[in-house]
Amino acid sequence: MKTTILCLLLLVGISATAQKEAATAPKATDKIEAYYFHNTRRCATCKAVEAVSQEALKTLDIQLKSLNIEEDANKSLAQKVGAAGQALILSNGTKSIDLTSKGFMYARSNPDKLKEAIQKAVKELQAQ
Repeated sequence: MKTTILCLLLLVGISATAQKEAATAPKATDKIEAYYFHNTRRCATCKAVEAVSQEALKTLDIQLKSLNIEEDANKSLAQKVGAAGQALILSNGTKSIDLTSKGFMYARSNPDKLKEAIQKAVKELQAQ
């Protein structure tokens, strides 16, 4: 009888722990970081890359971190994710995807194409 009660208590405890872990499990997009590194002086295209990227990422519940690469505080992070200059980079911690060229190519002329590229990159990073 004592063994049965003990087993039941253990099962209830394990079940409660599993439910708590499931409720606090991070979303797939929580592990994806989005960075836009820029210079102090910015042109219209630079600002458009940031605005379009921010809009696309907002729909995916990912926050874009806009960082001035000329500031010493941001240089180590830029180096960590592989940004040597102005850059739009998505990273899941183990892999980074550089969308800089697409950002500058499409942000003003075809923003929807940049948004599609961002969504594709997020899906690729989530799959890993």
